[in-house]
This record gives sequence, C-alpha cells and structure tokens, in this order.
Amino acid sequence: MNLVITFGKDKTAKYLVKHLHGVNSLWRKSAIKYGVLELLEKESLNSTDYTIDFGLLFDESSPLQERYEESKENLDFIRQLKH
Repeated sequence: MNLVITFGKDKTAKYLVKHLHGVNSLWRKSAIKYGVLELLEKESLNSTDYTIDFGLLFDESSPLQERYEESKENLDFIRQLKH
C-alpha cells in the first residue's frame, strides 16, 4: 500500500487515469473482455459492475496463476462463511 501511496500522492487524476488505462493495462484488457471498451472510451459509460481480472497478469501455465486462483477460491470461501 505504501508503494501505491508513494507513486500516486503527487499525481493528478488525469495522469493516474491515463497510466491505469494504458494499452497493456488490466483495465483495458478487462474492458475488451467484457465488450465495453468503446463505450467507456466514448464516455457513454463511466463505470461498470465488471471486475478487473487480475489473473491476466499471469501466463495460464504459470505456478503464479494457480496460486492466484487458489487465493481467490479461499477468499470466496471465507466470504461465504461470514454470511
């Protein structure tokens, strides 16, 4: 969290949006995946209920992808227990 704060503390919102929505960003990849990129870029939409797929950070054959999926399953299980 400290890295995020250090990076973003003196940046403008415009800069952060440009940085986070870049060509290879997870935001862009997710928007393409869900078919809403054009709507978001044209500002016909300014948000969606879709989640950003952080699994796109890893190759499908990577052990990190497997660990990521296991972590997601564990978090889902914990959330279900809380309800």
